[in-house]
Amino acid sequence: MPESSALKDMHIRRLAESIRRGSCVLVLGPEAATNPDENGSETLSSLLARRLVADRQAAGIETHVENDLALAAEFYVQSPNRDRLDLEIETRDLYRRYQGKTTSLHLELARLPFRLCLTTTFDRFLETAFESVGKHPVSGAYHFRDPALRTEE
Repeated sequence: MPESSALKDMHIRRLAESIRRGSCVLVLGPEAATNPDENGSETLSSLLARRLVADRQAAGIETHVENDLALAAEFYVQSPNRDRLDLEIETRDLYRRYQGKTTSLHLELARLPFRLCLTTTFDRFLETAFESVGKHPVSGAYHFRDPALRTEE
């Protein structure tokens, strides 16, 4: 049964009120991290995927991984003379290019009264946005393979 317009309006109003009260958790996935240098035209995860398979494509091996970072990473570590450490270095290098930058989406979200925000990518766009609007976030990271690598800043 289709949802009525009044019911949809009530859901939106409840969400807006929950955000206003600071009782919502913001969760951002990889599609929120877009290239700030290109006006958000490409996600950083698709940019990284293309970077990881660039050698294969240059060698004439067709790979369609634009939206599949996991597959691109798998191709990358299966390449001769490449392993997980190389993958980590490539990933770190790409995200360092965007250090200190953010997007308009992240700035708008930072202006809202969220008390807890979770991101699933390596970018620091949300943290930079919070600092840009005068907030001082407490941030950290969790490494699922090795909890000893968990960081708090």
